[in-house]
Amino acid sequence: MKLRLFSLVLCSTFLIPSAFSQESSGTGGFTIKIFPERQQERRQSRWSLASWLKTKEKVRQQNQWLWAHTNKIPLEWAIAYGQTPYAWEVEGDVFLARLGLRMTHSRNVSWINDLSDAPAPLGHQTELATQIRLFGGNLQDSLIIARLGYEYSEWNSPSSLSGGAFGSWFVEPILQLYFEQWIGAFASYKYRYTGSHVTRKYQKLSGNVLELAGFLDLGALRFEGAYRTTKDDYSVGGPTLPEHSEWLGRVKLHY
Repeated sequence: MKLRLFSLVLCSTFLIPSAFSQESSGTGGFTIKIFPERQQERRQSRWSLASWLKTKEKVRQQNQWLWAHTNKIPLEWAIAYGQTPYAWEVEGDVFLARLGLRMTHSRNVSWINDLSDAPAPLGHQTELATQIRLFGGNLQDSLIIARLGYEYSEWNSPSSLSGGAFGSWFVEPILQLYFEQWIGAFASYKYRYTGSHVTRKYQKLSGNVLELAGFLDLGALRFEGAYRTTKDDYSVGGPTLPEHSEWLGRVKLHY
């Protein structure tokens, strides 16, 4: 009996205090340290309602941050106004992700159109094109764009054979390159397939337009200076128009 009592006192003195310890987390609770490594491993993989609610709240906050800092719809647009010595022009681009539409309209300045040294008897011109961005994240980035479009132009010429309206399909690749965050250059080459006169189908018109430009970005505004070379060819009838070049100033707003 005395031996059993001695064994019980020995266990309560040395074993029980070592098996119980206060948690360091500051919760005020106690944990029994029997197989502590095994218990720690199980606690880490244990599913509980409290941990699920905490994880759900964390995911909700992350989703709110992503929603606030991500474009809901990858939509962007740009509008521009340009002026040459002989004409003014407006243009607009709209992109949804990498696919977009483009529309341009240009018209000769009336008092210039009457001068004999005007480069061409073009009255006004409207273009509508589909486009795809092959490289680049947005319109204010180094990029490559390919366009396929239709051009409708009216020629105000004294000659009845060369005047009138023409419709032509065209392709146009665009290359834009930024040298710094705010300055860059671009080049475009429009190749016009032979198009027919609207009424006189035997009369054809083709040609190409090359444009080289430098630009300066000030936030959403861009200021451009360009040099454009145009060649218009009549395949049947009409005068032979020489290749002509002109300077172009343009201001553009991006969104």
